[in-house]
This record gives sequence, C-alpha cells and structure tokens, in this order.
Amino acid sequence: MDYHRGSLTIDTDDVLIDGVDAEYVVDAVWSRRNSRNLRSVDHVHSVTLMWWGKSRYSRAVAVSIAGETAIKAEEQRAYEEWIATAVMDDANAYADYRMDMAAE
Repeated sequence: MDYHRGSLTIDTDDVLIDGVDAEYVVDAVWSRRNSRNLRSVDHVHSVTLMWWGKSRYSRAVAVSIAGETAIKAEEQRAYEEWIATAVMDDANAYADYRMDMAAE
C-alpha cells in the first residue's frame, strides 16, 4: 500500500468544501528494482479516499455529502496526482535510505 496526501473538493448545491487536506490509499503493484535501483508502477488496483479534513472524516461521510460519483472523480484526480510523481518519489526515498545506511 502507498499513500497520497492531497486534497478533497466537494461542491454541491448545499455544500462547498474546497481543497481540504485528504489522504488516499493507493493499492498498486510495483516492478522489481532494476540495475539503477528504480522500479515502475505495473498496475494500480485502486485509489480510495481514507480520510479528509481536520477531523479526519471518513469516505462514507464524503459520499453522504457529495455522492459516490463525485468522490470517485476526486479519487481519480488523486490517482493522476500520485502517478505523476510516484516513480521519482520512490527513487528519492530509496536514495535517502541508501545514504542513511551508508552513514551508519
């Protein structure tokens, strides 16, 4: 499991919640590291809203406010944000790990 820290926007006739903090769970399959210690995303099974807002409201609360379709659209947007930087973020984290290990 990977996690993506992003935002959530809910815009209905009655409610506007604009860009609050949100965390999404990303269920992805990664390849093995290659000779340059890089890996790629082979497949993303799902991206699911885990919590949102300062009170860490659940996905169910978001669905009750905006509906399943609107939340699915937000999850798709989170997927696009995550996939755009996932490989480089993973490579940077691995490099940091290797530097920490070398420092010890």
